[in-house]
Amino acid sequence: MKCSWRSKQAQTTSYVGGDDDGKVNPTQTQLTMIDHNDLYNIANSLGALAMLTVVAYHFVAVNARHLASQTGENFAGPAAH
Repeated sequence: MKCSWRSKQAQTTSYVGGDDDGKVNPTQTQLTMIDHNDLYNIANSLGALAMLTVVAYHFVAVNARHLASQTGENFAGPAAH
């Protein structure tokens, strides 16, 4: 499977006449729908990022408890006193 992070460029149409002829002004862009492969890659990346965030949170939480027990500090912090 080919993984590409290139974004789709918005398509523009040539400007032929005045504003009332139905053509798109060159300063306006025509948006295209996202295709399945791009949606798959975005969803997969966000899911992996969410899992890494959970793992990083647990790593920090466990190490905070471990460091607090070594230094004798209260884990809840100074607000709990």
